[in-house]
Amino acid sequence: MGIWAPVTLVLIRILQGLGAGAELAAAAVTAYEHADENKRGSQGAWPALGLNLGLLLSSLTVYLLTIQG
Repeated sequence: MGIWAPVTLVLIRILQGLGAGAELAAAAVTAYEHADENKRGSQGAWPALGLNLGLLLSSLTVYLLTIQG
């Protein structure tokens, strides 16, 4: 494989990141479009809230694992 293994890995990770970003935007739009008119704002906010809660929980997990040692 040689040099092509890390190059391919980096390129595929970039494509994966682009796909994840597109998935988040599509989830917000889908939630907004399928919600009732009086609940569109709160339903459209759930994907963004989930992303931020995931970042918070992962940061907390890393913090708790690193203070042990």
